Amino acid sequence: MSPTGLAGALPVLCTGVVGLVLAALEPLRPRLARVGLGLGLAALAGALAGVAALWPGSPEPGLGGGGLRADGFALFVQAAVLVCTAFALLLAWHTRDSWAPGSTGLLLLGASGACLVALAVDLVAILTGLVASMLPLVAVSAASSGQHGREAALKGLVATALGAGLLAFGAALIASQTGTTLLDALPAELERLGWIGDRPLLVAGLALCLAGLCVFMAAVPFHLVFPDAVEGTPTPAAVLLTGGVLVAGLAATGRVVLSGFGGAVLSGPG
Repeated sequence: MSPTGLAGALPVLCTGVVGLVLAALEPLRPRLARVGLGLGLAALAGALAGVAALWPGSPEPGLGGGGLRADGFALFVQAAVLVCTAFALLLAWHTRDSWAPGSTGLLLLGASGACLVALAVDLVAILTGLVASMLPLVAVSAASSGQHGREAALKGLVATALGAGLLAFGAALIASQTGTTLLDALPAELERLGWIGDRPLLVAGLALCLAGLCVFMAAVPFHLVFPDAVEGTPTPAAVLLTGGVLVAGLAATGRVVLSGFGGAVLSGPG
């Protein structure tokens, strides 16, 4: 693993490790909520410092067997997610009386998943990061008091399952035709296979992947479930959902379309 790759994973590690600790300990010690928020902000500051130190990044994959890359695009998306998470924690600081114990840790875990999506240049890594970013926020909604929170959690869980299922099915079809899920390796494989329109399973795989990604970035026609999910979600978690997770989904879509399939689609038959 290169030093560049290790530093690129710093936001994922900082937010993920601190989030796990807080999610486990806060429910046991509810009076530590203020301390937990402070630790969360400190973890975000350390992650942002790592992003700033690494800027403008490296175009070479450095993590996960080539499935993760800390380039400038990834660092920009990570910085946007971390700043959004910081605003969410500051909101939670002012509304901590209605902030369920453990929610700070879950918020950081959601940010960790979104930062992983920013690094991902592999369909499986993208799927893992998107699910890891959504499930903690679903748990925050479920932990909040009131019927609206449980309803929002259910709708968020349905959206996550739908998006993950479509993306996983699409990735499986693409892998069956090309032998890889790495976005950097797809252009060479697609050039070897020829015009994408002559392979219906490959077209179906791309369509399913894009449909799954549309769920995670609340694009038409999958946008209908998100207003209800956000309405019942506590405000700090809603900030991260709309300003962090959906941005990560948009970034992942850009990676898939431009890095993986852009050349094959634009080249045309023959």
